[in-house]
Amino acid sequence: MRTIKKLIFFFSFVAFYFIGKEFLNLYLSIKELNGSFAAIFLVLLGIIVIYFVVLPIYKIIKLPKFPPPARKKLYEKIVIRKRISLLKKNKFLMKIGYDLSSISSSQDEYKLVISEIQKESKKIREDYISNTFISTAIAQNGFIDGIILISANINLIKETFILFGGRATYKDLASIAKSIYYSVAISGSEIIESGVSEVVEKIGPEFLKKIPVVGLIAKSAADGFVSAALLCRVGLITENYCTLTYIESDKKLYPGRKIIMDTVTSIVKRNREKKSK
Repeated sequence: MRTIKKLIFFFSFVAFYFIGKEFLNLYLSIKELNGSFAAIFLVLLGIIVIYFVVLPIYKIIKLPKFPPPARKKLYEKIVIRKRISLLKKNKFLMKIGYDLSSISSSQDEYKLVISEIQKESKKIREDYISNTFISTAIAQNGFIDGIILISANINLIKETFILFGGRATYKDLASIAKSIYYSVAISGSEIIESGVSEVVEKIGPEFLKKIPVVGLIAKSAADGFVSAALLCRVGLITENYCTLTYIESDKKLYPGRKIIMDTVTSIVKRNREKKSK
């Protein structure tokens, strides 16, 4: 396992090297065109990073702690009771007029309440996946793809935690972040290998022509599909953290590859159908 982690770290380091190289090439190209434009580019980049990355992280940290899933079965009822206490103050449930006074600490009641929130969580996640697919397919630059993906991941996590009414503990945030990092690195190669075939076979080549960018090729759509799939994985892990009340290990938080692929394919297909109308 240590050897695998070392390999993952090495390949991720190489990936960041190429992303950094693309940023440098982009900056030098702008600077060659006009030095003032290059300075403006750096200022705008700083504003974007602060607004779409730093501030969302700050907002996540400021959220109250949401009870994590129990690691031992005997503590599951305690987790449910604590979560129900928080859910009685949940802003989303208040907004939709859910009868909070009737919520008990039973597991069945907890599942009913959570199912209402999950409907909204799914909508939020699908919007981010859809936007990320299109944005990264159009971007045509690894550095820009990276900024889009980092921003989308952080903001999706933020909105999911806000919806459920709390964030993971600092310890679990660090653990989940580390687990997400390794799981994305491991699963990324599998998704990349099947990305083109998924797009071409399940979505259809006619959709590729509908994306409003001249000269866009299947590889661009596949890049968008991969980014959307990785974002979907993070979104599902975050939701699982907020909904599951008992897990034997952190692995239970991770969705299967088929769920990710089917989810993203379904969302992209719906986009195609909307554009064709």
